[in-house]
Amino acid sequence: MAGAGRRRSAPVGGATGPRHIWITAARTAARVARTMQDPRVAAFRSALESLMTAMDATVRIARWTEAPDAIPAPLAKAASQIEPRLEAANKLAESKVVGAPQVTARINAMSECIRRLNEAFTAYRTEITAAPGTEAEAALALDAAIAEVKDTDNKIA
Repeated sequence: MAGAGRRRSAPVGGATGPRHIWITAARTAARVARTMQDPRVAAFRSALESLMTAMDATVRIARWTEAPDAIPAPLAKAASQIEPRLEAANKLAESKVVGAPQVTARINAMSECIRRLNEAFTAYRTEITAAPGTEAEAALALDAAIAEVKDTDNKIA
């Protein structure tokens, strides 16, 4: 029995084979984990999500067809917080980000989403101020912008 007790091992040093794939996957996972652990990413994500929640509430109230007294308190509260949330999100979006490329790419993408929401909300406010009674129509454009940002945000995450 020639070679019966010998082990076969994978070639070492090449960029192919299962070991290389495992190491590459582990490194990628570690980079993603570092990106997710960065507190700046969490701050931007939180600001963007709270802004989208407030804007969703604003759209729902603008489309409200029942008696104004019937608007649920949590919905009214979320919509009333849109100004401070927008201000906080804009401050974050205007900041310059330096760091790992994965972190800066995610933060820059979220900043762009915040800017788009700001533009959409400004257009919404301008339209309802210029033509009172057009809240439902103006809300359609705002809702479309929110949906677009949510789609982009899902691609970022």
